[in-house]
Amino acid sequence: MKKAIKFISVLILVFATMLTACSGNTDKTVSETSKTDSVSKTSVSNISGATKLDLSSIKGEGDRLDKILAAGVITCATSPDFAPNEFMDISSGETKYVGCDMDLAQYIADSLGVKLEIVPMKFDAIKAAVTTGQIDMAIAGLAYTENRAKNMQLSDLFGNTDADEGQGVVILKENADKLKTADDFAGKKVLAQNGSVQLDLTMEQLSKADCTPIADVNNGAMEVMTGQADGLTLDLAVAKVLVVAHKELAISDFGFEYESKGNVIGCTKGETKLVNALNMVVKEVNDKGLYKQWKDKAIELAKSLGVEVNN
Repeated sequence: MKKAIKFISVLILVFATMLTACSGNTDKTVSETSKTDSVSKTSVSNISGATKLDLSSIKGEGDRLDKILAAGVITCATSPDFAPNEFMDISSGETKYVGCDMDLAQYIADSLGVKLEIVPMKFDAIKAAVTTGQIDMAIAGLAYTENRAKNMQLSDLFGNTDADEGQGVVILKENADKLKTADDFAGKKVLAQNGSVQLDLTMEQLSKADCTPIADVNNGAMEVMTGQADGLTLDLAVAKVLVVAHKELAISDFGFEYESKGNVIGCTKGETKLVNALNMVVKEVNDKGLYKQWKDKAIELAKSLGVEVNN
């Protein structure tokens, strides 16, 4: 049974790698994603239990919300390699995009009374997809940064659960006694997802390390496990899922100085009317504590897909 579970886990990693294969040109990546999204997105509605919002009083600039309501569908970009926020479930034989961020996306769609289409892409392609208006919103573990605020219209903060987790470095368990401080990582190859807060933290606080951007977290984990890299910087909630899935991995004693207040939804700059509507949903989610419930559920789902392989 354990072998079968681990085999499923490997299949998920392989599929995610194929889906988000590395490319040096972000614009090309977005273009290629657009060409294939007709076969890689899912459409579901009326499953979250959300109450449809009264949008008659919504004010703001931009016509994106009106177009969404007229079309009856909202598109959401995500990078499905970041459990428990967003990941793939192929256990039924078909690909489903799941996780606490995907639950939020569905709740938004149901609150607006439209269907949800999830558009998977590489994390570093999401910014271009949002800024050029290729998708309606992005929910992909996006922490607030000033740079993102300059380039996107951001929602209010949600899911203040990551603040209790922090950021860390995943390493081989056999190196746990050797990689415990920032100085220990001097000259070591440390990976971090391109365009992420983790990349910024690695460059700033592990400045003596060989910081290498990557496109996909699963690929990064494989590099660490095969000795091609010494560490992978991750949100600790994600790191904890990863090290349970792979007994050869551990989390370094080194910890970054970082405090998160939660994440945001990214939309095209100037679409304040859409974001004002999203903020109504975010407030409800925050007030009801729904995101924490979704996150706990997502962690258990990840485990059921092969994470719990402890003897």
